[in-house]
Amino acid sequence: MTQPWRLEPDRAILEIRAVPGARAERVDGIGRDSLDRPHLVIRLRAPAVEGKANAALLAFLAKRLDCPRSRLALMAGATGRLKRILWQDPPADAAGRLAALLPAPGESPGG
Repeated sequence: MTQPWRLEPDRAILEIRAVPGARAERVDGIGRDSLDRPHLVIRLRAPAVEGKANAALLAFLAKRLDCPRSRLALMAGATGRLKRILWQDPPADAAGRLAALLPAPGESPGG
């Protein structure tokens, strides 16, 4: 399966569908857009108002990826649900950290 991220020597690009206004913050897994491109589905408590959901998304990713918030940036999708996130200078174990975002097979999302 194609992953919803692309690793390059000095950066990683993450494709995400944000779901603001959720009861709990969690990664639901991998979804697909109308062109069958993969994206991570991430639920956020913050509302989609005045950039609050975007800020919450970057904070959530920084915590889950164990990276400084300053290394994450919104590349595209500031006003939409589909977002592209830049992770600058990811560590050597970035692939493992990204894979760890996903629910284990048979595990309920966020569980």
